[in-house]
Amino acid sequence: MIERVKSAMVGAGAGWVLWLMMALSVVSLAIMLERAWLFWTLRDDVEALMRELGRLLRAGDLGVCDCFVIDQRMPVMSGMELIAKLRDRDVLTPTILLISDPNPALSARAGAAGVPIVEKPLRGNALVDRIREACQRADRQAARP
Repeated sequence: MIERVKSAMVGAGAGWVLWLMMALSVVSLAIMLERAWLFWTLRDDVEALMRELGRLLRAGDLGVCDCFVIDQRMPVMSGMELIAKLRDRDVLTPTILLISDPNPALSARAGAAGVPIVEKPLRGNALVDRIREACQRADRQAARP
């Protein structure tokens, strides 16, 4: 059996290997282009988001908001820095911090600020549960005389 396969491969020459390599290269290129297109179409305009956030912070025009969900990793400032700026402006809206690389120092800092942490990648209903808890806690505090 092995001799038949060997003779078939020798008879066919290296041409089939070349065609296989070319086909795999085309497939790989197609996958890379598809991923690049997907990344490009789904990307956020970070500069516009940061301009709008800066405008909101300067104007103090945050409107009615039940809960902020803030990512720790942002381009201009960290999530904890943003939370501190909001608190400096007496914005006491419940806030949840999203983190991808938990560490004890950050956890202690968030805990001291009364900010619950949700780790990424998000699992199950963790984020929804924290939002619900934060809003319920805020409702209870607002109902106190």
